[in-house]
Amino acid sequence: TETVITLGQKGNQNAEDSVSYAYLQKHTDSYLSLWFLSHGLYIDYPSKKMNALKMLSPSLKNYPEYKQTLASLTQRKIPNVGDTFEEFELADKNEIIFKSSTIKNKWILINLWSNSCGPCVREMDALVNFYKSIDTSKVEFISVGLDDKKENWKSATATNKIIWPSVWQEGGVYCNLCLNYNLMAM
Repeated sequence: TETVITLGQKGNQNAEDSVSYAYLQKHTDSYLSLWFLSHGLYIDYPSKKMNALKMLSPSLKNYPEYKQTLASLTQRKIPNVGDTFEEFELADKNEIIFKSSTIKNKWILINLWSNSCGPCVREMDALVNFYKSIDTSKVEFISVGLDDKKENWKSATATNKIIWPSVWQEGGVYCNLCLNYNLMAM
């Protein structure tokens, strides 16, 4: 690790890549291999980076760094008007499954947020007031909580203010919806 950091500080990317890759080859199940890959290994060579990512043990696939690296390599795009909506099924606070496919002939506003995001929590009252002021026969709101723990999301004051479909998805900003919509931060 010290060698890789020192080489990086000296700007010797080729040597840094060589040392990192040699480690990764010998330790495909090590978090450090994933760390090297997500923090600079083959930064200028996406195809090499993808091949190295494929070498990693399946046990590393649940780490946020794996998901973020994969997302950056698959070059997710920002959705455009007319793109197909990414359907999903997620549980609400009462463990009842909400299916986005049940919404028909409406505009959909997806609020991806977390109780750990101060601005997200501060805007909730305004969002509720806005929802109450619009014609909901034409627009549907869906809030997707990205809190680390579902129990925290369920019990939070801001969560309990929501008066439209509100669900939780595991994985924070690395969840499937966030990756699909190119959301990397709240």
